[in-house]
Amino acid sequence: MANTIRIKRRIGGATGAPSTLGSSELAFNENSGGRILYYGLGDNSFGVATSVIAIGGPDFAVTATTNANLTGPITSVGNATSIASQTGTGTTFVMNTSPTLVTPLLGTPSSGTLTSCTGLPISTGVSGLGTGVAAFLATPSSANLATALTDETGSGALVFANTPTLVTPNIGAATGTSLVLSGNLTVNGTTTTISSTTLSVADKNIELAQGSVTEAAADGGGLTLHGLTDHTWNWVLATTSWTSSDHINVASGKSYYINGTVVLSATSLGSGIIIDGGTF
Repeated sequence: MANTIRIKRRIGGATGAPSTLGSSELAFNENSGGRILYYGLGDNSFGVATSVIAIGGPDFAVTATTNANLTGPITSVGNATSIASQTGTGTTFVMNTSPTLVTPLLGTPSSGTLTSCTGLPISTGVSGLGTGVAAFLATPSSANLATALTDETGSGALVFANTPTLVTPNIGAATGTSLVLSGNLTVNGTTTTISSTTLSVADKNIELAQGSVTEAAADGGGLTLHGLTDHTWNWVLATTSWTSSDHINVASGKSYYINGTVVLSATSLGSGIIIDGGTF
């Protein structure tokens, strides 16, 4: 079956133009005495046309009143006034050039090794923790180590109370060369920043907006790549579709599919595709 492109048409009823057309949309009236081709002229970027004008057909006649735009060569299409009334060159998300830096609250580490850390305060008021042990942990030294060992019971081992009181350490601004966790990591905050050259994720599925229970909560979610301008791939609730801010470039030999059927390749439409403008 050959591919077909159809424009909007009227095959019964009165002659005359359609009440509205989309920008650049064509429509043809097939009724006798009014067989005229119409064009949707001007809009605010592919919406409803500003006006509907007649441009041709067996019953078309050019007049200075009804078809002034077609009495001479067409040098431009569009509405210069509507273009001039727009402001800016696009929508850009601008970050604060001087953001406020805050100290992260890491909470209570459950396991793992924290290396090359400085400024680790130790309280001497923790139940079951001797003053010698606290002094050694706060300022490690051979003298404090000897005091710490003799301060506790047992033979060279640190013995804590059977039911010690646990506290959440306030480690301040921790610095180090590496952090290795053997368990889960939970970050509770507003912003998480990762300053690394390569982000490698072993999981094959990345969840965004986790916990959302409405479509409105997911509106605008997706990915943003910063460059001279932002390049985005977002889900838009108004159109219930994934939306790209840029061109989609399919590799050589690849095609677009819908429900497992090819609809568009580099050289042709899929078999049986019909583009129909409808009626008016």
